[in-house]
This record gives sequence, structure tokens and C-alpha cells, in this order.
Amino acid sequence: NIIVDNIVFSLLILCTSIRNTRHLSTESSELSIVIKLWIPTMDELKTFREKLKQFGVEITNKFSGLDTDLQSMESDIAKRNFEKYNGHCYYFGEDRLSWFNAQRNCQLIGGNLVKIDDSSENSWLKSNTNGAGTGGYWIGLYDLVEGEFRWTNDQEVVSYKNFRSGKPDNAGGREDCVYLYYNTGQWEDYPCKNNLKYICENVFCY
Repeated sequence: NIIVDNIVFSLLILCTSIRNTRHLSTESSELSIVIKLWIPTMDELKTFREKLKQFGVEITNKFSGLDTDLQSMESDIAKRNFEKYNGHCYYFGEDRLSWFNAQRNCQLIGGNLVKIDDSSENSWLKSNTNGAGTGGYWIGLYDLVEGEFRWTNDQEVVSYKNFRSGKPDNAGGREDCVYLYYNTGQWEDYPCKNNLKYICENVFCY
């Protein structure tokens, strides 16, 4: 390791210079003892060199592991199919997750659970989920403050709404998250802990 060798070489030069200095009076015995105690032996320098080498190996391994993790993440993202609409990109997650885990997955690929701005976007989303199985897809709407529905990506209070008749009703006092029903495109509030498919919205596609 060139860096380690340079450090050790510099220490050797420093030690030699101190040993050979002519400015130390023979009467300054106490100072001489302190300096001799401070100057490392060759064995100590060798140990120091080995520790530096080991430290370099550990740092290299950590960066290597990080690079492997990033490559794995890039490979996983590349396998996902994104759909484009009106300048935005959407990922339809087919694995079933809780609302919070779905939001976390969306963030890992650079987005959030979808924010639906108008009826046209809602219709487009429905057309891409129709026939994809029973149930619904989590969207980015929630009301952790009861009755105050907000979008998770920007915390904006919902303006466009497409709730099914009689919804939201907060049945059982525990329905704080919202999903889009694939067959109708209408929304329903639902317990956040339940597992559903989900829709991510990104500002860029892979």
C-alpha cells in the first residue's frame, strides 16, 4: 500500500532526525529520556504499519460491499416496468404490502404512492389496473388526522376526490389509508396495516 509505506517512511525519517539532532544538550537528561520514550522502535513501527494495512483492507471491503448493494438495487429497479402518462411515470406494484411498506417501496425507487390530481388521471390509472385481480391498489392518500385527507408526497389537502358512495366512513375507527378499487376506479378508506397492491408515481422512469 503506497500510502501506508509513505507514512511509515516519513516516521522513520522523523525518528532518525530526532536521534541525530545536535541541539540536545548532554545536560538535558530528562528531555532526552522523554524523547527516547516517545521515539517508536522498529517493532512498533512494523505493528503500526500492519494496523494501517488492515484498516485500508477494511475500508476497501466496506466500499466494495456498498458498490455491490448499489448494483443489486439498480438491477432490481431495471426489472420494473414503468408506465408513462402526462409527463409522469407510474409503477404498479403487484406484491401486496401494508400502506406504509408500499410507500417505503415507492421511495426506494425514487417516488411516492401516487397522487391523483384529476378525473383523467384517475381513469388512466383504472384502465391500467382493470383485470389485474380482485381488490385494490394503495394510493398516497391518508388521514392520520381524522377527516383531513392529505397526499403523502407533498402533504397537500385533497381537492379532487373519487370516493365510493358512503365513503370514507372510517369503519371501526381504524381506516386511515385509501386505495383505488381496480374494477371501478373509485376510492375507499381502509386499515393501513392491511396488505394490498400499490401504485407508485415517479418524476422519471427507468
